[in-house]
Amino acid sequence: MKQLIENWRGYLSEEELDESLMLKKGKNGWWLYSQLVAEAYRTAPDMSKELQPLYVKLGKWLEGEFGRISTRVKFEFVPEHPYSSAKELRQRVADEGVMYVSTIDATHPVWIGEQGLIWNTMFRAWHDWQGHIEKKKGFRLRDEIGAYNAHAKMVPQDCVPALFTEVVGQICCFYQSDKGNCPQKATILNDFDFFKVGALTKKGEERFEYTLDEARKILVPIGDKSGDDNV
Repeated sequence: MKQLIENWRGYLSEEELDESLMLKKGKNGWWLYSQLVAEAYRTAPDMSKELQPLYVKLGKWLEGEFGRISTRVKFEFVPEHPYSSAKELRQRVADEGVMYVSTIDATHPVWIGEQGLIWNTMFRAWHDWQGHIEKKKGFRLRDEIGAYNAHAKMVPQDCVPALFTEVVGQICCFYQSDKGNCPQKATILNDFDFFKVGALTKKGEERFEYTLDEARKILVPIGDKSGDDNV
């Protein structure tokens, strides 16, 4: 695991973080991508022990962010999902000065016990504030992936692979499970490029036999560049 983190540090020191999202909406774009990510998420091995130091680092970083955001809005933690849409979330926060954050479905393989629950709910609060308030992203698949793309520029960069699992892995699994919450996992989904969001790694291309057509912003079967543009 240490070598994996060092490899990503080296990658970031040599190249700028790519800010673009590589796909467009549609059956051969984000929807197909979500199917591949969901399959990888469901079948990925548990890496809780290896990733524990990384999650501790992310948790301590979140404490600072949560403190900073708490000067702008009051947080209340509730045992239900309080908002039906991001629009409702933004309107109620504007009207009430309070953001309600759900503690439901909060069982995490690394963030356990009292401290773990605090970090997990801080993560949810930070995601909602940065993604749905600051970036005005919705709750749709494409918007949640867009929120991750913004998050990846903020967290400690060796935490980005875990962040991808927490946001992109979970939301893709959610949409590919009839909008049912998937268990939280601590793992690294290294079939996918964590920075050119929508692209697969070489490992992922070999596994799924799809590659990114950057010109049309769709995924196409490897060796077939005649894919359907009607997506």
